[in-house]
Amino acid sequence: MMKKIIAGGILFLGGICLYLGMYLPALELGLTLGGFTTPPGRIGSALEITEGNKPMIYAIGCMILGFMLVIWGALKEELTKTYSYLKRKLINLWKNNLAEKKEETGNSN
Repeated sequence: MMKKIIAGGILFLGGICLYLGMYLPALELGLTLGGFTTPPGRIGSALEITEGNKPMIYAIGCMILGFMLVIWGALKEELTKTYSYLKRKLINLWKNNLAEKKEETGNSN
């Protein structure tokens, strides 16, 4: 459990470092750009010039994966308890629904 939290934290912080490592130079270049296209804008055009689009996607993926690992490691016990509780409740509702349908079909014959 603690391993997932630590690994997730490292991935999350690594993703932030990679994101900032791509974003800040693109931001500096974007401020000095004379011509850029409208859909990506200044920073998007600067990311295209510096070829920082893929590392940005990897950085965002690392942040998302790291966050999910931290949440999974921290809340695993609570999530499994909630899952088993909901599973029991749904099974009981399903059984009760089947019993009611059997009574209805038995009474209509």
